[in-house]
Amino acid sequence: MPALEPRPGTLEILGLPLCDGDRPLGVLLLDLAAPPLSADPTLQAGLHLLASSGAAALTRARLFEGIRDAGVRYRLLLDTTHDFVWEADADFQVRSPLPHWEAFTGQPFESYRGFGYLAHLSPEVRARYLNVIRDAQQQPRSISFDLPVLGADGTYLYGQVQAVPIHGPDGELHSWVGTMMDVTARRQMERHQGIIQQVLQQLGTAVEPQELLHAVLHAARAACQGRAAQVVRLTGRGHTVHVLAHQTQERPGDPQDTPFPHNAETLWNALEAGVPTWIAPDGTLCPDHPTQTDGIAPTASTAPTVPGGMLALPLRTDAGFHVLLLIAGAAAPLSPEVRDHLRWIQPYLARGAQRALLAWTLHRREEQGRHIIDALDEALVLCTEDGTIRQASGTALQLAGLQRVEDLPNIFDPGWHLYHPDGRRLEPSQYPAFTALHTGQAVRDALVRRHLPGSVQWVSMNAVPWQHDDGRRGVIVSVKDVTELHLLRQQLEVQAQQDELIRTPIEWAAKPARSERSE
Repeated sequence: MPALEPRPGTLEILGLPLCDGDRPLGVLLLDLAAPPLSADPTLQAGLHLLASSGAAALTRARLFEGIRDAGVRYRLLLDTTHDFVWEADADFQVRSPLPHWEAFTGQPFESYRGFGYLAHLSPEVRARYLNVIRDAQQQPRSISFDLPVLGADGTYLYGQVQAVPIHGPDGELHSWVGTMMDVTARRQMERHQGIIQQVLQQLGTAVEPQELLHAVLHAARAACQGRAAQVVRLTGRGHTVHVLAHQTQERPGDPQDTPFPHNAETLWNALEAGVPTWIAPDGTLCPDHPTQTDGIAPTASTAPTVPGGMLALPLRTDAGFHVLLLIAGAAAPLSPEVRDHLRWIQPYLARGAQRALLAWTLHRREEQGRHIIDALDEALVLCTEDGTIRQASGTALQLAGLQRVEDLPNIFDPGWHLYHPDGRRLEPSQYPAFTALHTGQAVRDALVRRHLPGSVQWVSMNAVPWQHDDGRRGVIVSVKDVTELHLLRQQLEVQAQQDELIRTPIEWAAKPARSERSE
């Protein structure tokens, strides 16, 4: 095996195994200038596609060595991707049996001979295919296109078709040869990624809880063509059912009022089912999946039908909250495509509903906190590190003579006119908030004078620093007006001094005597 010569700047060598089914073919080595993102699904899909293409190319090269003497037809055939080979005449009619097509579709040769294979194409795909081959006949050239084909199990498979023209000695178009690769898994992955990206985009643009829930309802209802949907929250078996959001799309012929089930026991059983479940009008539950009986494999025709049923889609996360999506107007039973669609978006809808509930909880707690703060008889403000006031109680706004938090000046603004009790002006760097923020220690009961136009206000200030795990920090400042208390204390002190000055001589003489007796 020749040694791999890494390029300058190579950080990592990535080896991709090349296999043809269970048979190993070799290894494709890639030198990477940056570590791969192993969790990126797009990268994983790309690497899988690269390995598949590499294995196909290696297989093609080995086949080329074996049949290179077979003539121009097979040499051209090897220029296409190796999966199953087909051959048709100049008009794209099949003239010989194609075993791979029979295994792919279940059609016998007598059925797909000529243009009989078109029966396994939907009308829309058939029209598009006929346009492609018509253009190819007018200007013969190599062509490549995707072709959804009805498989033997009744589901559509995706084939990637490649074809090259074969010309006779006279230059006339003689026939077509090519391959069709089964790319169903790849196309499904791309479709699933597109669906998930669409759902994530809808949920990502929602901010408020109701917007999030309506995005969840819209995504689920669109997946199964439902006319109405509800999000309900359950707290336990037999507990109250909380309707969080409701969404309706009016369609001609639909009933105006959609009766949604609200029996807690029924809904809890549907939630515990863990899978899409139909709720019949009488409350009977019927999981939406085909049943196997007498050893017969389940098919769409053996799936249960629930006339007038309501589809229940459980939404659960590891956080232990319980939410149920109820969808009215969906066709029962769900088609495999719709069921697969719901299966892929279900965890993302659950996270979106959880985000809405967490946002509601946060808003409710913030509202409770504001009520508690407003009930206090002192001013309270929350500031960031730069002194910007983000939250303030009603008392704080009254103290500042303002109506809105946005109008409050910076907590370090000299315009607060703060002074020492002895009359010296306080610099912003001497404010209690500044001291607490830069020392990390709380400042409590700091007596400060605030000079107002025509008066002096005495306040007691507390400043407590705060810091979040993400590095954000600031300070919470409480201010209490103690002007009356301070003036009363001053009056008592003056009164005490005056009492000392107006004592009579007899009282002065009696004072030492009382002192001696006390000793």
